[in-house]
Amino acid sequence: MLEEAERLDPGLPFLGRALGQAHLLSAKHAFADGTPELALERIERSLAYDPEDFDARRMKGEYLMALKRFDEGLELLEELLAQGMPIGVELGNYHWTAGTYHNVVGNDLAARRHFLRARELGEPKVEQRSAKRFLDQEAQKAYERALVRLEKGDEDGCKAALVEAIGLHKNEASARRFYATRIAALAEARLEGDDLEGATPLVKLAVHVDREAPATTVVVATLYFERALEALGREDAETALAFAAQAATAGSDDPFMWHFLGELQYAARDFGAATGSLDRALTLSRAAGEELPLDGQLKLADSMVMMGREEDAKVLLARAIAAAEADPDADAAAIEKARELLRTL
Repeated sequence: MLEEAERLDPGLPFLGRALGQAHLLSAKHAFADGTPELALERIERSLAYDPEDFDARRMKGEYLMALKRFDEGLELLEELLAQGMPIGVELGNYHWTAGTYHNVVGNDLAARRHFLRARELGEPKVEQRSAKRFLDQEAQKAYERALVRLEKGDEDGCKAALVEAIGLHKNEASARRFYATRIAALAEARLEGDDLEGATPLVKLAVHVDREAPATTVVVATLYFERALEALGREDAETALAFAAQAATAGSDDPFMWHFLGELQYAARDFGAATGSLDRALTLSRAAGEELPLDGQLKLADSMVMMGREEDAKVLLARAIAAAEADPDADAAAIEKARELLRTL
């Protein structure tokens, strides 16, 4: 009847809105009857009369989704979301649906795009089952590409692939920590194999990804320590000292690194610096329930004496001797040396 009225008098006021709603209702019935093609045809008729009707536009998007015309449907629904229609939850689910479909048919790029958009919209199913497995696999592929590019000397390409891998995780900070830890482990393995040149770019990459990761700080300190040993092997004490200082700073809570630095500073007769480094090594060792090796404490006491801190040296030596005497594995010669130094003070 409404269409007949329009045919007889096209200028009737408010007729367009009524016709639009009539076709909208007809589209709903068609969709409920399991004929989405017919529903789409009818909703398009509705929009011809009232092109700005939010409900009709939303229904068209949903019908397109039902027909697996995902790009068209989602583009329309994204427009509605941008215009203020509260459909974020539904849109997230639709993107998850599209991602799942593309994953099944092997269209990985489209699946990734839809899953990531679903995650942005808060769709929880992205963090479950097939969607999570897919994104984890895609991230692993990107990580492996990063390592291949690093081996080829393509630093920029490596970093770009890592950005891609990190972006496929829900939480950037935890992803950075995860990859930095893995890269640091690779670097550590190279260092254990005395491959300093192979370890160096991996260490730099771990620092780039997450310099605060515990594994990163450890491997950075280890690399500098190995560089210091290498310099000592060349009898380059100045370079060794510089690397030892970097190792101690990088591994700021590692008593071994501070002890090593203090030993080199002592050998260089920089007693002020040696006192600071060895005292820090002693403090860190005791905080961990251990004692600094007696030889290190002897050098600390001697450095203290050189800096005019005889009383501190006496206290240190007395405690060190008592601890060493209670240790059956202690070096008797070192104990006697400590006693001799204490007697001279």
